[in-house]
Amino acid sequence: DASHELRTPLSILMTALEVLATDRNTVFSPFAGQMISDIKDEIRKMSKIVSNMLTLARADAGVNVLYKEEFDLVPVVKQVVRAMHPLAVSKGTGLRCRTPERVLVYADKEKLKQLLQILIDNGIKYTPVEGTVEISVDFSPKQATAVTVTVRDTGIGIAEEHRKFIFERFYRIDKVRSRKEGGTGLGLAIARWITEAHGGKIEVDSTPGQGSRFIVNLPAVKIVD
Repeated sequence: DASHELRTPLSILMTALEVLATDRNTVFSPFAGQMISDIKDEIRKMSKIVSNMLTLARADAGVNVLYKEEFDLVPVVKQVVRAMHPLAVSKGTGLRCRTPERVLVYADKEKLKQLLQILIDNGIKYTPVEGTVEISVDFSPKQATAVTVTVRDTGIGIAEEHRKFIFERFYRIDKVRSRKEGGTGLGLAIARWITEAHGGKIEVDSTPGQGSRFIVNLPAVKIVD
């Protein structure tokens, strides 16, 4: 299928470069070694673009099936935060997490992980050194069947004229910075699709120069303090 046709050549290229880089019989100059590293980075970016495009293509075709199950969202959130922590450290950004004791949801666990990764990655990407990204899980007593996941950052913020387009495919506010950071312009579009596929809603609230809040409202099975 299309996935195989697009991903296989990239996998072959990456494997070939890794074999070349670890060949003890070949000595590379610092420049050549850096070139190999740069090419591997570009292949990773291409693989990410292919994966994101395939996700949205399947969504458009109605074949991107959700594998729903009942599970506690809190350990999933904490797992994603742990996984993203090294990236935050490398960028000099603080990463915090605030959750209740337990939140039961009926959802596709892997898709929600992807949603969280996209939003946290986006926050880290656009938050300067010594800034903070915080993910929180809350619920409204008036709506005991709804859970709100908020990813808040102290980053550069999003101007009002850009906010209505932020979830559109390939929309990038700062194209130069986004390209430098490895952005594809597809992450937030996928975040919106995952949210809406679960019967939820995603919104953004932002102040330029102060930061942004991405707010995801999802159905919950049960919430325990």
